[in-house]
Amino acid sequence: MSACKSILVQLTGVSFIDDTSLGVTQVHPDDDICVQLSALVQHWERLLFSTCGAINFQKSLWYRMTWVWQHGLSKLCTIAHSPAVLHLTTGYSTTATKVPWLEVSNTFRALGVYLYHTAYLRPKLIYLLPCSTLTQNQCRHI
Repeated sequence: MSACKSILVQLTGVSFIDDTSLGVTQVHPDDDICVQLSALVQHWERLLFSTCGAINFQKSLWYRMTWVWQHGLSKLCTIAHSPAVLHLTTGYSTTATKVPWLEVSNTFRALGVYLYHTAYLRPKLIYLLPCSTLTQNQCRHI
């Protein structure tokens, strides 16, 4: 809020363009989660494009976490059991690009994870440990 209290600026998120994570949650059983995710990602792409940014959807990826319940136990569905597709446009192109989809059991390596660990997470963990009341044995267990 400004000093005169006439201007309020609310920060809702900060990220590197190349290392952004977006997500949606299905609220109602009739909702199409892929339609919601497509709308969100396409909106993000348009915002980036309007400020001279771009998303390369062939270098992007997405996961879909869908559970199936059997005998009271949940299991993540595979792509074969829960098919879906994300087709999005980028820049001035009107041709949609298929965004690669990874199985939830697959991993990938990205620069953003290393930067997050090095610049954000590790300093917070290193600072807190000496201030904690954990014993040596408790630390080893963790």
